[in-house]
Amino acid sequence: MPRLCLNLFALAGFAVYQGVDSSRLLLMGRATQGKLLNSQSYRNTSKPKSRTTYRMDFQFQVVRQTYSGSCSVSSQAYGTYQSGDTIPVTYLPSDPSINTFGGTGEIMKDLWLNLLGALLSGAVGCLGVWALRNRKYV
Repeated sequence: MPRLCLNLFALAGFAVYQGVDSSRLLLMGRATQGKLLNSQSYRNTSKPKSRTTYRMDFQFQVVRQTYSGSCSVSSQAYGTYQSGDTIPVTYLPSDPSINTFGGTGEIMKDLWLNLLGALLSGAVGCLGVWALRNRKYV
């Protein structure tokens, strides 16, 4: 059980870490246009109720240097763009390798999902620690 609690706390930490890039992009990101290279949809057929995941691979230029990005997108974004289309991209001017598809709306969605994941993982971890401390030996 202690190992499970530690794993849950690690998961919460990872969710917070993932949210750091999203919050930096939201606060300091610069918008530009990129070119959609490829888009894919994936579905785990081994799980009957799995959801489809959509990804986009893109390129954009900053001061004549080309950068690449890849990120998960909504089914709406996946259906809107085709390979070769111009797409909105947000990147960090201090490190353009940190980038994402879209503008502030997509970044806010990612940030909220990461925050929710961190809160839920932390809550489950705390409940696990509480349960360990309060269990009664018979």
